[in-house]
Amino acid sequence: MMNKHDSIHAELKRRILGGEYRGGERLPTEQELCVEFAASRITVARAVKDLERDGLARRQAGSGSFVVAPDERAERPFHLLVPYSSGKYYSDMCRAFQDGFIKHGVYAAVVATDYDTPYTAKLLKWIAATGTNGLAVVPSSEQVAEADYLRLLQEPRDFPVVVGSRELPGFRGEQVVVDEEQSGHAAATHLLAQGRERLAFLGPWTLNGAPSPRYRGFRRAYPDAETFPRFEELDALALRGLRSLFESPVRPDAVVAPSEIHALQAYDLLVSLGVSIPADVALVGLDGGTLAPSAELPLTTLDFPGAKIGAELAETLWSLHQNGVSKPGRVRRIPSDLVVRASCGARPAQYRHEYLRGLLDERG
Repeated sequence: MMNKHDSIHAELKRRILGGEYRGGERLPTEQELCVEFAASRITVARAVKDLERDGLARRQAGSGSFVVAPDERAERPFHLLVPYSSGKYYSDMCRAFQDGFIKHGVYAAVVATDYDTPYTAKLLKWIAATGTNGLAVVPSSEQVAEADYLRLLQEPRDFPVVVGSRELPGFRGEQVVVDEEQSGHAAATHLLAQGRERLAFLGPWTLNGAPSPRYRGFRRAYPDAETFPRFEELDALALRGLRSLFESPVRPDAVVAPSEIHALQAYDLLVSLGVSIPADVALVGLDGGTLAPSAELPLTTLDFPGAKIGAELAETLWSLHQNGVSKPGRVRRIPSDLVVRASCGARPAQYRHEYLRGLLDERG
């Protein structure tokens, strides 16, 4: 529930943006607002001060506060903090986030944090000092377990904060995240529908000491998930264990890897062991789309919805900016898209050189 001064601020802001109070018009006096909202003078003064900080009102000494005309308002930007802006997932997210505000004639800034919590704290202070209409933050898998990081985002601010991409447990605001459990479930479901019977999960399967959402989804679709040993790391040290696994009489005929990078590592290790993909083993990677299409053998992936996340974050912040009504604790989970490529037997729609040439053409 919004506190009193926030609810008064939101209502006055709604009236200004809705045209009930026109540019140049004097706002009701503090005494009048105290009576209307049954609030103290201090509470009303804070709400009006927030309107001034929003650029919607201007105080004139001895005369009161007046509505700033739309063509005189210096609109503050919105901000998105991401770990980095390279890679298809994040570049799609950043572009969609900015496009979501361009259509409203508003500027949005994207800042890279490199998953650094102390640096994020400095950025938040800078953003608060220079002004923002709203902030979206993308945490890392490590940061979601950091008490300091959660406290940092929960600090009272005069602008809305939402979390994107990865769910942050305990966060009181709104979140728009990838449905990571759906991605693991969709990968296993696809492989089973192909007629594969013995599925293995290769790569990190825990997150902060518990089964990760991606692994939970995989296990939900394939209850025999623990038939085969799991490998947290897919490096040269894992080669002996993988050889033993894939030379056994009952060996996997399909593999799910928790990320695109782990899928590429699994591919290299399995091919080095003489395993034919997809004839012997079908392979699916989660969180893909950047490297998988241009791999030696294009990999089937669950492509995480960067553009949809960015657009939803922008829409959420714009709504909060316009009407100030939040839905505390709401988490919207966006599903990923299954893209079937050669590692599951699909004929390549593009060969490696064609895909890379297309990227060059697209980016100039």
